[in-house]
Amino acid sequence: MEQYQQRFFYPSGQYNSEGFAELDRKLRKRDND
Repeated sequence: MEQYQQRFFYPSGQYNSEGFAELDRKLRKRDND
């Protein structure tokens, strides 16, 4: 179960251009790790 839960994360942010840009940055960083 722990391995399963490690695959998920919740980035807080706004539904605007800056928020989605930050989400994109976090997702790309996570994909590269």
